[in-house]
Amino acid sequence: MDYKDRIKRARKHAKLTQGQLAKFVGVKQASISDLETGKSQSSSFSASIAEACGIEPVWLETGSGEMIKPKYAAISAPAESDYAMIPIYSAIGGCGNGYINDHVEINGSQAFNLAGLAKRGIKPENAAILLAVGDSMEPYIFDGDSVLFDMSDIDPKHRQVYVIRRPDCSLSIKRLVQQLNGDWIVKSDNPDYEDERISAESIHELPFLGRVRWRGGNMD
Repeated sequence: MDYKDRIKRARKHAKLTQGQLAKFVGVKQASISDLETGKSQSSSFSASIAEACGIEPVWLETGSGEMIKPKYAAISAPAESDYAMIPIYSAIGGCGNGYINDHVEINGSQAFNLAGLAKRGIKPENAAILLAVGDSMEPYIFDGDSVLFDMSDIDPKHRQVYVIRRPDCSLSIKRLVQQLNGDWIVKSDNPDYEDERISAESIHELPFLGRVRWRGGNMD
């Protein structure tokens, strides 16, 4: 049985549609379809797919061993009440130069486990997702990653990453580092980019849209 066949069998075992599985995993339905047709030969989300379907991840990846996890044998699918749908905005956060978004709208949503959000102190109503473009934050955030940020967490914290609105209204994603004298450095994780220095007084004038709490990569 090929990987594409195991994906389809796992989904049917859990009695999920492609759309439902995609929501639980946090990808587009087309990504699940590509896996089931063999257009995509592997997935970095295999463990999440296995968890959502209640099967053994080793079986899904390799075909070895038993398909069904014993403790999940009687469970068909996760309860939708255990998940929150976080809005995905069409906005782009620039990892490099800031990105100017002429028009922003909600372009779908992604399912996140409520218990996982609560463990991180994130309320679903304060969370939003945008697309990161550029390589200035690699290897923490890669070009094309989806980024979840907490809009209630806007006070600058040492070593944390934020979505920032620039004076020209562009959005950028950067890490903050506080100096011993109280001043701050707005920096990129990629050393090829220059740091920005901001005084302790001016840092609170910089509009933070929220602190980055999660990023998700592409299925390649």
